[in-house]
Amino acid sequence: MNNQSLEKLYNFPPMYTKQRNEQIIHTQIQKWCDLIKLYYQHNSIFVYQDGILQDLFTNNKINRNVDRFFQEEILDSLRENGQLIKIIDMKYHLQNDQKFLKYWKRYESNVSNKTVYKYSEMLLYHEDDIEKNERIFDDKANIQFKEYILPNTLNFYEDVFVSFLDMSLNDGNGIFTVYEMSGINGLFNIKEGELFLKNQDLHDNDIVERKMDTTLTIYMLFKLLIEKGVCYPIIEDDELVAVKKANTF
Repeated sequence: MNNQSLEKLYNFPPMYTKQRNEQIIHTQIQKWCDLIKLYYQHNSIFVYQDGILQDLFTNNKINRNVDRFFQEEILDSLRENGQLIKIIDMKYHLQNDQKFLKYWKRYESNVSNKTVYKYSEMLLYHEDDIEKNERIFDDKANIQFKEYILPNTLNFYEDVFVSFLDMSLNDGNGIFTVYEMSGINGLFNIKEGELFLKNQDLHDNDIVERKMDTTLTIYMLFKLLIEKGVCYPIIEDDELVAVKKANTF
């Protein structure tokens, strides 16, 4: 569905009331998910903030809003599809949680054990994964994480990362820092003027234009590039600081 059709749906009053037919509800939720992802991309946001979505769920032009219960169903659909995800703050836990640090180092040293997680598995937080939480966290009640909405699929970001690594190989040594990866302009390439999606109330301190949160960048680099052997990690003091393109890829 193109963006013009989404705009018509956004101004269609029945969209704001949960319908009775199951098939219609499924389609309705799917279209709301499309709107949310487009909204976040147009506003250059990755970090999920509950208050920001209230602007989208309220349409003053037609005097309609989505009730709280239906909003949760829509967000649950994004979670099930892996586009609303919770990422653990690695830096915080490496500094403050000895058990987390131990498991991090065990994986890095290539210990073969079913209790050892991949980096990306450790960084992705599931509240209901009791076994994992008990295994790798000292203080389960104080797990630090952020929640993110991905405006595009993970494969999209993998292609962007690889393209920039290839450019770096042509210009130099094929090394990209996490900071540089977080600032890739190609991550925000859909801004075609759908003004109905633009949140005019956002201020400069609410978003970082053309920059992705480094916590999310680190998760993506491990999951999309390092664990697939596309590139090698460069780690200092247990922190990922850069990646280097693998010659064999």
